[in-house]
Amino acid sequence: MNNEIRECQEGYTRDTTTSNGILHTVIIGGGPAGCGLLTNFALNGQYDDMLNRGIAVIESSPRLGGGSLNKYNQLRTNSHGSAFFDAFEGLGLESHDSTLNRNDVIPMSDLHPRYACASVTDVKERTDGTYCIRYTQNGAQDTLSELVASNVCICTGGKPLTPSWLLEERNIHIEEANEYFQGTRSPDPEAKKIAIVGFSHSAFSLGHLWHTKSPNTNITFIRRTNRTQTQPFIYFPTTEEANAAEYPFAKADVCLETNRVHRFGGLRGDAREFALQTDSYNTIAVHKLEAEDYDHVIAACGYKIHWIPIMDRYGKKLEPEYKQGGTKVDSKGRLFADHQIYAFGLGAGLSPDEKIGGEPGCTRRSDGIWLYQYTVGSVIRASLQRGGPSQHECMGKFFNGVGENLSLEARESEETIEQAKEKEVATLRCVTKESEFGFEKVAKMAQVVKHEKEDLVVLEMKMIL
Repeated sequence: MNNEIRECQEGYTRDTTTSNGILHTVIIGGGPAGCGLLTNFALNGQYDDMLNRGIAVIESSPRLGGGSLNKYNQLRTNSHGSAFFDAFEGLGLESHDSTLNRNDVIPMSDLHPRYACASVTDVKERTDGTYCIRYTQNGAQDTLSELVASNVCICTGGKPLTPSWLLEERNIHIEEANEYFQGTRSPDPEAKKIAIVGFSHSAFSLGHLWHTKSPNTNITFIRRTNRTQTQPFIYFPTTEEANAAEYPFAKADVCLETNRVHRFGGLRGDAREFALQTDSYNTIAVHKLEAEDYDHVIAACGYKIHWIPIMDRYGKKLEPEYKQGGTKVDSKGRLFADHQIYAFGLGAGLSPDEKIGGEPGCTRRSDGIWLYQYTVGSVIRASLQRGGPSQHECMGKFFNGVGENLSLEARESEETIEQAKEKEVATLRCVTKESEFGFEKVAKMAQVVKHEKEDLVVLEMKMIL
């Protein structure tokens, strides 16, 4: 494990290729999320197998692990430093700085620096269902290199998510919380009133920063009138401690496994400390923001994924769906139902469920280094181990996307994919251009017959669904 990590640190990738030159997985981004997945494979004794199947990690820094965390130099972590070290004992590794392994929050700036090495320019699906990942190295924008893989994990971090209703307020100068977190702006000691739009962790972290630097400033947290949340979600280790603090919560706010209140969705660290000081801020619901009431208006509504251009085999751009709290993925971590493209980390992630744990009422992403290494990492690992799309997914994708004379028969009648699925057996007949016939999973299962026209082929496949 140590040798593998060292090889990653000395270059821009750690890759092993299969005999056909196609990698099993490319991870775009080697920060906490990308490395959390690698750690999960190692913790489950499957690291070497992953390397044998073919893996590449493309990271903008010569070192794995830190991503852009150190840029948030005005913040401390929202988890105890010890959470960063939970996997070390299980892997028999030594830390470069054991002083960070403590039951307290630690400065983000203590995490290692970031250097530019390799950046992905785009991802495009090929006709055989694999993906071509193009990237540049060391800032050489005129020189592109390529990797081909069956699966792509996007762990590129996030960028601020500003809601559309706020963007429509054209007469308001909107600042971003990141500007303060990264030190490009500083709290204004002359400001009398500021508005922080959002109830997110970044919103209350910003409130803590302003209150520390400019304690006389009146801070108001803004939410929309159509939002049902009226108070910040605050983490408590037990229901007893929440009751002692007279913090109101519902049964759906309690993690069934740990009895923690707002285990995943609650504020922690400095944001939590500030949120508990209810006399230090105000909260209001508005339909329209009156900017003249405030010296500064700052958006702190969470993050969406730092997107890179992705196209399907026909050149159509694939765009992710955004929801409250970030970029939407399904229960397997996939961005798109018919693609082997996964996303997790800051700005994108799975919703809590029985596999991941957490409180039933949480609608936010499952986000955090420990989760990447353990529960979230296990969900993504299980998805990747399926080795690509199922036979039914392949048939549906091929049937819906390729060919000019398509028919699907379930036993003796023509039916849809879903109807055929219910009857368990389906036959796919497809006439398509020979140049488009490259979908390997279908090709291996289908009988190929030459069509009377030279540039066409007939595919016939009977499948038990």
